[in-house]
Amino acid sequence: ALLSLVLFFSYLLHAVRHPLPILPPELLRQGGYLLLTGANFLRSTAIFGRLYLLPLYLEIYYHFQSHQAGMIVFVGAITELLIPVFGIFLLPRKGSFTWVFMAAGSAIIALSNLAYLSLPEGAYVPALVLFPQMLFGLGVALTQVSLQPLVARTLPPSLHRVGMVAQLVVQFLGGM
Repeated sequence: ALLSLVLFFSYLLHAVRHPLPILPPELLRQGGYLLLTGANFLRSTAIFGRLYLLPLYLEIYYHFQSHQAGMIVFVGAITELLIPVFGIFLLPRKGSFTWVFMAAGSAIIALSNLAYLSLPEGAYVPALVLFPQMLFGLGVALTQVSLQPLVARTLPPSLHRVGMVAQLVVQFLGGM
């Protein structure tokens, strides 16, 4: 995360001095877009941390092997894939609900991460491990699906495309 911040600020210095930067500085003048960028970065680091640390946690406390931990991560991945497929008509494309979906998805990711802190150390209870992983998939899906409408809502039309590319760069720097 520290390297990401260093690279980001070094890019900002370059963008200020260059006449035609790759990502225009006008993006940083939009307050709602900056809020979205910060939330997207934090969400990406939380997702990366979860996907990286969950198998280690399961190995240390429950003596799982890699394929067993992978099956639990798979549950969240399938949930993340199925929510947008089946719920695409329920999610609004425009309007204030997109911020609600981003906030709800981020809260669900945080709660599902906190749920692993209360797992019993001695006994493996499948429901206590699988349910937070399903919630995690739901949270990732809600935040990811709401990202493009939020970019469109917070930026003028001339910056939509570059704004979405910048969000994908932020996700990459966050580890997602």
